[in-house]
Amino acid sequence: MKFNKQLPVYILMASFFIACNKDDQNNNGTNTNTSPQCSIKITSTDAPVVNDKFILIEANTDNVNVDSIININGSDKTWDFSDLASGGYEDTLFFEAASAGFNSAYFPNADFVFSDDEEMYIKINSTGLDVIGATTEEEGIEVSVTNPMSFIPYSLEMGKTFIDEFDLSAYQKDTIDTTIVGLPPLVAQPILISITQTNSNTFNVDGCGKITTPYGEYDCLRYTVEAGEADITGTITGNYSGADFTLPIPAADLDDAEADFNLYENKTYVWISKATKFPVVIVSTDENGDIESVE
Repeated sequence: MKFNKQLPVYILMASFFIACNKDDQNNNGTNTNTSPQCSIKITSTDAPVVNDKFILIEANTDNVNVDSIININGSDKTWDFSDLASGGYEDTLFFEAASAGFNSAYFPNADFVFSDDEEMYIKINSTGLDVIGATTEEEGIEVSVTNPMSFIPYSLEMGKTFIDEFDLSAYQKDTIDTTIVGLPPLVAQPILISITQTNSNTFNVDGCGKITTPYGEYDCLRYTVEAGEADITGTITGNYSGADFTLPIPAADLDDAEADFNLYENKTYVWISKATKFPVVIVSTDENGDIESVE
């Protein structure tokens, strides 16, 4: 890939399902409820196992007032999604054994791999279902997850709040064929592009009770996820006429290249059952709080 005036390499990161480590010092809240539904505690022992498959179905919400349902919170509540219909799009998450991955030798501690054009290696930790690394077929790209985030944080119980920080670095060895301010024009000059992103998500378990879906009724916990603001920096390093140089990537170029990546955007509502090991309903909203998708 040629490096021109913009910095397109960073859109690669949008294809990775990167998730956050828990800072236990930020975990708070105590479950004082005594009903069976509100005494639920979901831990790493309730995580998916090898060969589990989960089908994500995009929902048609024409017959459901989703806005009113997501506003229900508290103890011993009910959420009725029974009239959701399939929207026609489905995706499968297959928790394949990590040893099946082409690059598994680089991630000996991983439990699972998600394989497509990229590979994502996942580990069950006491603090969450964590992505610990990712690889891509794109030549010259390396992704380092130095502080991953969890798609499902552990342990989950009514009233608990997590502030989860995560860090991601991406590196691309490339060639440049343009003009860098302060240097003469470069032709086929090898360079290293580096991007670092830090961010955080806030998880809040704000509900417990029963949820009804087209596939059944479940005792559940409900939590919300609010995405933080990413702090992104980038540099270009190389050598010209025997002298090393390092130049910052302008923030505007990082914005144009959509270098900001987070599994969550804006505010997300999640209902999870201990029995299913995976969320049974996920509602995502846009920056205005309007419903963007229901799965």
